[in-house]
Amino acid sequence: MKQGWRMLKKGGVMVYSTCSLSIQQNEENVAWFLNEFKAAKLEKIPKFNINPAKIKQQAMHHELQKEIETYCVRFDPIQSNTSGFFVARFKKE
Repeated sequence: MKQGWRMLKKGGVMVYSTCSLSIQQNEENVAWFLNEFKAAKLEKIPKFNINPAKIKQQAMHHELQKEIETYCVRFDPIQSNTSGFFVARFKKE
């Protein structure tokens, strides 16, 4: 994530997506990234025709939880009929 962010131009968009259901690889990684890179702002993910799952509580930066819940999307295998994945979209300001 760090290397991709450094190469991204101002105004550019970077999508972070995993096929993991791990809180550490998803919500906590996003919280760490937002805390580390102040020019990173989460953006809304376009709506899918799949109902997303609830975003999990991350333990690193509680002050970022609401923002992560608002802008990130998590799909679990049962609700979405997929193998499960997580998506965050960052814009470089």
